[in-house]
Amino acid sequence: MAVPVPGLTQTTARFAAADDAIAAFWAWWASNAEALTEALNCGQAGDWRVQLSERVRALHPKLQWELRSGQVASFALCLSGTGDAVLRITAERWRQAGPDSDDVWEFHASRPAASKAESLVLHIAGEAMALADLRIGVADDPGRERLNCRVYHPAFSGLPTAMRDSVAVLLLDHAVGEDGVESWLGAINTSTSVPEDPRTVMELNAAIGWRKDTATGVHWGVTTAPSPDGTLFQIVNYAVKRWAYPTFDVRCDLTFELQRPTPAGIPDPWESEGFEAIEDGLARGLKDHAVLVARTSGRQRHTVHLYAREDSIAPDAIAAWARGLDRPVDVTWEFDPEWRLLTSSPE
Repeated sequence: MAVPVPGLTQTTARFAAADDAIAAFWAWWASNAEALTEALNCGQAGDWRVQLSERVRALHPKLQWELRSGQVASFALCLSGTGDAVLRITAERWRQAGPDSDDVWEFHASRPAASKAESLVLHIAGEAMALADLRIGVADDPGRERLNCRVYHPAFSGLPTAMRDSVAVLLLDHAVGEDGVESWLGAINTSTSVPEDPRTVMELNAAIGWRKDTATGVHWGVTTAPSPDGTLFQIVNYAVKRWAYPTFDVRCDLTFELQRPTPAGIPDPWESEGFEAIEDGLARGLKDHAVLVARTSGRQRHTVHLYAREDSIAPDAIAAWARGLDRPVDVTWEFDPEWRLLTSSPE
């Protein structure tokens, strides 16, 4: 059951049509999966592809889908929002509402890496592009726990400059998976010459494996926004991965008026310690139902920024927590599926 969030359309309204279509999809799947599997085994799935297209289109007309060999199971059904955050959330709600994967079927809310990426050839803009021909220069970005990439393919020289970036991302989506690109790759630039110390697709996946193994998920960085009203200081966890929390679609801002501001308008050491204790108590109550991504201080205020899933226990839990504090706090919510706070400056 969805929890009302002040100032927002409830998730039951926001995703109502998709949720109804999701329920209908999985009811249809329960009755037809066995016949679809048999048709795929016989190479006669043409009519079934038409039915699948209709069912996925009912979730959202812009969602893409594909059938492929599974990474573990015999077959995989994959949806893709092609970089659109709302579509990615819709696909994740679809996946979470469905059955668990088994040895016959597995389900993905984003395009996974191709099982044999180095043998894959994509036909794009009239060009045959073998992933085996990709060469990627890699530079680690420890602050964001990502890899910045310079991507080369022999076919890039024949493409318009404006097209190369989108083609590079598409090739990388197949090489490391959509979530791999979104979570573990940072800046992606293209080149018409082989970059220094080039990696193959297999070597890029190995580098991503290293980056995952060494990542902490926590690396705080500071940005500032000077103004006549006073400078804002924002501390952001740039290492947090948006799609580690795929259904967290709303941002909660908890704003306190400072009781002991410094001349710069930020908390003094005593009040800073108090905010740390407040945050610890909130984290214990919310557990994994929300994630703290940033704090903003300045102009005699201090704000804690969280992301959560709107139709979860988080809104009620935060409201109850706020009522129990010994100081006032202003609680506001905003629909922000892109997690814009990670890329914007403080305001």
